[in-house]
Amino acid sequence: MVDGEYSSLRNLDASSSVPEETPREADEEIGPIISRRSTAFNAADLLSTNVIELPENVYGSMMMAVIRTCMSSSHLGVAFLQLMGLLLNVVLQVCVALFIQIYVSRPAVKKVQDFYGDYEGQLNHRNSGYAALENLSDEERDEVCQIPFSQMYFIWIMLAIWTGYVLKDLRESCMYMHVLWQLPHTKQGEDLIDFEKNDDGLLVVKGAAKRVKAAIALLTMFPKLGIAAFLWWIGARWLVATTSFEDIIMNSVALAFIFDLDEMFHGALSAAETRKRVAQYAFEVQEDPWFDDSVARLLEDTLVNGLMILILFGLPMLYLRFWQQVLPDYQWDVKAACDEYLEAEYSHY
Repeated sequence: MVDGEYSSLRNLDASSSVPEETPREADEEIGPIISRRSTAFNAADLLSTNVIELPENVYGSMMMAVIRTCMSSSHLGVAFLQLMGLLLNVVLQVCVALFIQIYVSRPAVKKVQDFYGDYEGQLNHRNSGYAALENLSDEERDEVCQIPFSQMYFIWIMLAIWTGYVLKDLRESCMYMHVLWQLPHTKQGEDLIDFEKNDDGLLVVKGAAKRVKAAIALLTMFPKLGIAAFLWWIGARWLVATTSFEDIIMNSVALAFIFDLDEMFHGALSAAETRKRVAQYAFEVQEDPWFDDSVARLLEDTLVNGLMILILFGLPMLYLRFWQQVLPDYQWDVKAACDEYLEAEYSHY
């Protein structure tokens, strides 16, 4: 980019990042940008457009604030406000997860262990699995056969769905990190950010200093990855400790709500002007010579998809078999008895 053109763009951003215009005209210009955005992350679209727009959440707002601060120090106040919003979101998500662990998950774990303890008590009297259930009251039988461990495949599928929900977010964060780090480094003494305005009206970041990349990663991507991993672990324990199949479905919906608090915060608390600013910025995707070969692209897509499927179904199974501490050393001995009981009780309905 030539110096004159770059200088004009910097002056443009310092004034308001877009030419002065009426609110109606601004909405008309931003409208197409917003309409092109999608909440679903699609790597194929990313490769075909060569730009990736900022996410519409508090992390995207923080990215925007860092970029604008690098363009002009006059935006430091905005960056501080966005940082406060980001910290509030992180604290809220962590607190909600911890409250669930303390006030919901722990009592549920105790119930599951008590229900299973009643069943084990009958097994210790040399009863077979189904006979042990028969010696329990009707209420106790229903309680034992409603714990997730009585139906391994059901809880495995539910954990796989929860894992997929978290994995989608993790993949998006990793892709942003990859795209950011692949941007050319600006040299020492040059501007911190190199950008230009494309035909769609987006201000596309084409290069950044290493410290700028590190700041964006530390303030947005690393916290998001950490929150996602933490929520997955808390959520998996909560689902495994749920004491009825119906509540497993409801708890899954609640977990999705907690996971999407960053988007709720952005929509509810961010000013309209901030949301418009986020929609104006994008990162340039560097072309990879590897993708010039269609066979190589197909091979990589196949390997990546295979890895994602392995994680999607393998991680929940590993958790159920080795990592869960709701019923330590559980041997899945109640499943056969409960299958027989449920068949006898409910098959005619």
